[in-house]
Amino acid sequence: MVEAHGYVLEGIGEDIIPQTCDFKVIDQIVRIEDKESFLMTRALLTQEGIFAGMSSGAAVVGALKYMASKDNPGRVLVVLPDSGNRYLSKVFNDAWMIENGYMEPNSGKTIRDLITSLHKQKQVLSAKPEDQIGSVVNTMRDKGVSQMPVFKDGKLMGKITETALLRPLFQGVVKPTDTIEGLVDRHYTLVRMDQPIDDLNNIFTNERLAMVEENNEIHYVLTKIDLISYLSQLSGGK
Repeated sequence: MVEAHGYVLEGIGEDIIPQTCDFKVIDQIVRIEDKESFLMTRALLTQEGIFAGMSSGAAVVGALKYMASKDNPGRVLVVLPDSGNRYLSKVFNDAWMIENGYMEPNSGKTIRDLITSLHKQKQVLSAKPEDQIGSVVNTMRDKGVSQMPVFKDGKLMGKITETALLRPLFQGVVKPTDTIEGLVDRHYTLVRMDQPIDDLNNIFTNERLAMVEENNEIHYVLTKIDLISYLSQLSGGK
């Protein structure tokens, strides 16, 4: 046992012993630190394609330390207990990592860098409020998209998502011949090409869609998976 001290990692390492913990079946306990856990969490995504959370990074660090202490560790099974979905504003946010001393300041990457790196095409599929639900569903299916901006009289009105279409269709509230006007979601954020890449973290954490505006036109639509893909490339040795 050691003296308790402050830590940032959530959910594990508290200064209490759970009553369900049976030390008779535990052979060894490995101590880990916040920084190495967070960096491993990011490495799991960028090097292994595993979108896990902070506790998972800690588990992998602990396993590697245990293996390094053994001459022949054999096969090791590591349980990854959480997802990365809840940590976009923390461990996957460069600004948060830098502010808390876990990473060096970045080189000022912008949304333009993301778009260039992902080779995104300057083509935005869109819908109009008078479009029929069935037609929009077919477009989403054929083009492999989950959401589209909606324009009314040339002005951005909002977005239509597959979730907004699925629920009322499933419940029988609407028919495929109805229009999408009543299903349009107004939650979106306009961004510029020269904005810092970190701004997308806050947008996606609040479940908003980022629409890239240039010369008063929407040229790109960015989603959470775009940011995840870019972060993977950025830290993957390129």
